[in-house]
Amino acid sequence: MRFFIATLLAATLAATVVPAYAHHANGPSFDEKKHVTLTGTVTKFIFRNPHPYLYFDVTERNGQKTEWVIEFNGATIISKSKGWSKDTVKPGDVITATGRPSFVGHAMHVDVMTRGDGTKIY
Repeated sequence: MRFFIATLLAATLAATVVPAYAHHANGPSFDEKKHVTLTGTVTKFIFRNPHPYLYFDVTERNGQKTEWVIEFNGATIISKSKGWSKDTVKPGDVITATGRPSFVGHAMHVDVMTRGDGTKIY
């Protein structure tokens, strides 16, 4: 009977942990084989769970502006591990971001981000 209860408990635990882990996989949304580096001006920073988003305008070679969005790990995670808050980045700040681009649209999951003066902030 103990073996049956232990097996049932293990199966229940596995069934709840695997879907939670799968939510945080970036592979389905972002191209893990590519990296892009973009410089632009922050237009909006939304610091909330489950994911903060930073919007910034990148000026293309032809002079046209394209809005890009960066999706971060959870607000709680970057707050505790990186010291971020809602005031870390503000509209008007110039940033350079390197990360994995989305398969669709102008979005990325950031790996490295610096301010216009070269100060690393992520």
